[in-house]
Amino acid sequence: MQLGLDVRLLVWTLITFGGLVAILAKFAFKPLQRLLEEREKSIRDSLADAQRVRDEAEGIRREGQAHLQESKEAARKLIEESRRVVADLQAEGRKQARVEADATIQRARAEIEQEVRKSVDELRGTVASLSIKVARDVIKENLDPARHEALVDEYMQQLKTEHGKPTA
Repeated sequence: MQLGLDVRLLVWTLITFGGLVAILAKFAFKPLQRLLEEREKSIRDSLADAQRVRDEAEGIRREGQAHLQESKEAARKLIEESRRVVADLQAEGRKQARVEADATIQRARAEIEQEVRKSVDELRGTVASLSIKVARDVIKENLDPARHEALVDEYMQQLKTEHGKPTA
C-alpha cells in the first residue's frame, strides 16, 4: 500500500481551508471573540458583585456582633444595677428595722423605768406606813390621820434627799 500524495488535491484543500478560515475570521471569530469577552466581563462583574455582597455580609455580621456585645453589656449593667438596688433596699430595710427596734427598746426602757419609779414610790409609801404602824405599836402612841399623813410625807422627803432621786 502506497500512500500517494496528490498535489492538486492538496492545493485545493489548502485553498479551501484558508478561505474557510478567512470567512470564519471575518464573520464568526469576531462575534465569538466578542461573546467570549462579554461572558468574561459578565463573570468578572458577577465575581465583583459576589465579593461586594460578601463584604457587605461580613460588615453586617460585624455590626450584629457589635450590637450583640452592646446588648450583653447593657444586660450585664442592668443586672448589676438591679443587684445593687436590691442590696441597697435590703440594707435600708435592715437599717429601718434597727431604728424601729431601737425606738421600741427605748420606749420599753422608759416604761420600765417609770414603772420601777412608781413601784419604788409605792414601796416607800408602804414602808413608811409600816414603819409608822410598827413605831405606833412600839411606843403605843395613837396618831390621828393628819399626823399620820404628815409623818409619811416627812419620811418620803427624807428618803428622797438621802437617795437624791426625785420621784414622778
